[in-house]
Parts: sequence; structure tokens; C-alpha cells
Amino acid sequence: MAYKAGLGYYVAGVAKAHANGDVDTFTVVGDVLVTLIYGKVTVAAGAACTITVGANPTLGTGTTVAYAVATDVDPLDVGDFITLNYVAGTLTTSLVAVSGRYQLHAMAGTIFVRGSAVQGTSQWFLYYLPLTSGANIVAIP
Repeated sequence: MAYKAGLGYYVAGVAKAHANGDVDTFTVVGDVLVTLIYGKVTVAAGAACTITVGANPTLGTGTTVAYAVATDVDPLDVGDFITLNYVAGTLTTSLVAVSGRYQLHAMAGTIFVRGSAVQGTSQWFLYYLPLTSGANIVAIP
């Protein structure tokens, strides 16, 4: 597991199809601070499809939450990146100016990518800092 000062530990997910619903991409153990999360288009959608990223905690009284409002990935090509926009809390392509990192608190559970249609695929990456002893994030194959 690679560590980068200022960002934390790096985790690369596997490319997964956008589904009409939630696709679990990472498992969170303990409490962590996600310092950067981004996706890379691996198969272009080719038709209308919006996606968002969110978390589904499995302990305590935490509830499923979307980290950003859905964004249309139809116009993106293979190799384009998707990031969280710090100011608006929306997903955007990296071809658009992004005004900083969007840090997120994630509790034990999963981080998912939610699609509106079965169109295209993306691979997601993140950096995180553990907030509790033994906390970590792993990619779901």
C-alpha cells in the first residue's frame, strides 16, 4: 500500500460497469478521512448515464449518503477523469477547473458508485488517512 505525504494511503479499485443502482467499490474498516477520490473512464457510456459516489455505513446509526449530486458521464471518452468538485459537491471531469480537494469522512461500510443506467465502466482510486486504530480501505474485486 503506497503512502503519499499530505494525501495518505493509496487504493486503486478495479474497473466496474456502471449499473442502474449501487456498485460497491471499496470496503471501509473503522473511521477514515478520504482525502481524494477520482474515477477514470474505461469504457465510454455511449448513452445517457449519470453517476455519483457515496457511502453506505454498516455500523452505528450512519445512513447511506451520496458524496455528490449525479453527473452525466455520456460525453466522456475513455481515459477521461471524474473528480469531486470541492465547492459545489458535484462530480465533474478533470477537464474542468476543480477548486481543491474534497475531504470526506467515511465510517465502516462501503463506498459505492451509483449509476442511472447500465452504460460504460469506470475505475476508481482514492487516498485516505485512518482516523481510528486499524482503520483502512480495500478495493472490492
